[in-house]
Amino acid sequence: MVLSQGMFLPQLPFRLPTLPRAALSLVAACLVVSCATSPEVPDRQPDGRSASVASDAGFDRVVLQAYRAIGDRHLYEPNFRNLSVEAYRGFVSTDASLVLEASDSSLVVKRDGKEILVRPAPADTADGRAWGNTLVDLMAGSLDASPALQRTDRQALIRQAMTATTKQLDRNSRYADPEEARDNRFQRDGGGGVGITVERTDEKKILIRAVQEGSPAARAGVAVGDQILSIDGDSMMDRPLSDVVAKLRGPVGAPVTMTVLRASQGAELSLPMKCGRIVPTTVVY
Repeated sequence: MVLSQGMFLPQLPFRLPTLPRAALSLVAACLVVSCATSPEVPDRQPDGRSASVASDAGFDRVVLQAYRAIGDRHLYEPNFRNLSVEAYRGFVSTDASLVLEASDSSLVVKRDGKEILVRPAPADTADGRAWGNTLVDLMAGSLDASPALQRTDRQALIRQAMTATTKQLDRNSRYADPEEARDNRFQRDGGGGVGITVERTDEKKILIRAVQEGSPAARAGVAVGDQILSIDGDSMMDRPLSDVVAKLRGPVGAPVTMTVLRASQGAELSLPMKCGRIVPTTVVY
């Protein structure tokens, strides 16, 4: 089960599992779009909750929408108490001074052994909204109290929390960050691109491994084995493979010029083309 495209709660296509439990993949692309990124300690609300976490459209939406998806789509009724405890521990994993002590009636956060936050534990372990709100509250108070968390990127904090959450569901569940989510969506649904597959060699060269038949790259004369030197004048030497892929994707009709080295000719070729609608080939005759 994949939480995919959409603004906050997108459509969740279901694929029949081959194992007893359904796989649930919480994709960050739609969940973390409005997470706060400022490292400063935020102002507090009248109830003591952190404004950056408790009231902005960031952590609240991530946690509540993720819990809603889990409650709606997972094969078995989840225990949100256990999920929340593990999510919190993942959230604060960069600050060893923070400890959560959970009992049936209360949740106590301690920093260096001193209580900094006490909240009642929701009675119903199946109440995702109640546990989600409580988890956000614990995140807010911990963020305010921890310089280490304040220095950590907000999306990294969410990644730590959601990774810990999905590990509690079943062995098929995982959390995908925004970059992986976009790539998964492209592989599944297609998008604007030129129709090639690239790889990085041990010598850090970017080589074209495959050219999709009928694609813009094929029409422009791109060949398997060509080494990509630059795209639109930007050198791709020593660039991460993800940067190369990103440069070769764009709106349908967008112009792209790729400069390649063709070893068989010992020549550099400048190959202009326009992005087309590409659905990656998964099966050939």
